[in-house]
Amino acid sequence: MCQVVQMPKRKMRTRMDPERPDTIRGKEQNVKTSDHIPSTGREGLSAPEFILILLFSPLAGIIGFLIWHGEKPRKAKQSITIAAVMFLFYMIIFLF
Repeated sequence: MCQVVQMPKRKMRTRMDPERPDTIRGKEQNVKTSDHIPSTGREGLSAPEFILILLFSPLAGIIGFLIWHGEKPRKAKQSITIAAVMFLFYMIIFLF
């Protein structure tokens, strides 16, 4: 009496499907635009590093700058700034 009709199975396309085009609304996805490696040098000084440089300034700030100036420029800038401020602070205290 009742006849069951089966629909043909449709293959679901996922992100990992090699047959799926890499376009969504005409915009290409997963396209490498440059060979630039993201830098991890964007982070600043951590609290222990800040305290260490603050306590042993300006020598520790200069050493920190020399160590970090190539690979972590933000840390280097912060350490030399702390060293300069503490040097001025020490000069004011010792001269007066």
